Amino acid sequence: MTDAGEQQMKYPLLAIVGPTASGKSDVALHIAQKLGGEIISGDSMQVYRYFDIGTAKPSKEEQLLVRHHLIDIAEPDEIYNAAQFAADVSRIVPEIVGRGHIPILVGGTGLYIRAAVTGFLFPSPGRDEHYRYELEQEAEMYGNKHLWEKLQEVDQVSAARIHVNDRVRIIRALEVYHQSGFPVSQQAKCLQSSEERYNCLMLCLDRDRSELYERINLRTEKMMAAGWIAETQYLLAKGYNTHKGPLSALGYAEIVHYLYGRATLAETVEIIKRNTRRFAKRQLTWFRREENAVWLDHTGKSTTEMSGQISAMLEGRSICNGE
Repeated sequence: MTDAGEQQMKYPLLAIVGPTASGKSDVALHIAQKLGGEIISGDSMQVYRYFDIGTAKPSKEEQLLVRHHLIDIAEPDEIYNAAQFAADVSRIVPEIVGRGHIPILVGGTGLYIRAAVTGFLFPSPGRDEHYRYELEQEAEMYGNKHLWEKLQEVDQVSAARIHVNDRVRIIRALEVYHQSGFPVSQQAKCLQSSEERYNCLMLCLDRDRSELYERINLRTEKMMAAGWIAETQYLLAKGYNTHKGPLSALGYAEIVHYLYGRATLAETVEIIKRNTRRFAKRQLTWFRREENAVWLDHTGKSTTEMSGQISAMLEGRSICNGE
């Protein structure tokens, strides 16, 4: 049992989370400038170098305005997971507090954020029917061995345990890895739930569904106009694997298909929009499971209005003191 003295020793942490395109990064930048904070990216893709446009990575100008952490720290062919993220956050937070600043964790990768805040590293993912359908189609076209070889690339332990023709278990193992970033073989050692590591105030930004979807559609078009295809071509030219790692992630995977002639440009843009909307729904489902999250409606509000509302919430209290 933790006594009051131990509770007071916990470091403060403000977490601003939510679905993609909800506006959380802009709000966090405002808050950090206003209150003297440093931002820790809670995005599993922004850790990778060269993946800039498709990850909505903060610009160089934004990174000059406010110090950012856990951006561009890994090569695209490196393995980086939630456990490493939690360890990095536990190292960075005391450094930020030591400088007299507020650590602000910002992102939409629920597993990473939960791992950092609570140490709960392996929730059991639900079903992803869209991804399952894609795998079933691959198995029909290329055979069960094709799926088994994909599993072997990301989880050799499970591949050794599962027969090459056991399509059901292969698909489930791939689904777990796809949703969580963790091989299913690590579930036993990663399933742990400790008490919260920080005095954390978690704010989840939400929007009316139609407004959120419109923002997703517009952002996709802006990313394409900003050179997302050229960025993907550059990454392909560098020889990064398209079947695992960041090039297999949302958006990049669809553009790879386009570049290989499997879809038209118009089809690709619409597929990215659709898949991103579905991803946002999954993010919302995840964050609704966070019992201590405070939900804030960002619908129709500007970044300045939203950051002002949050600043008012924080007045008169020790930032992120868990009250």
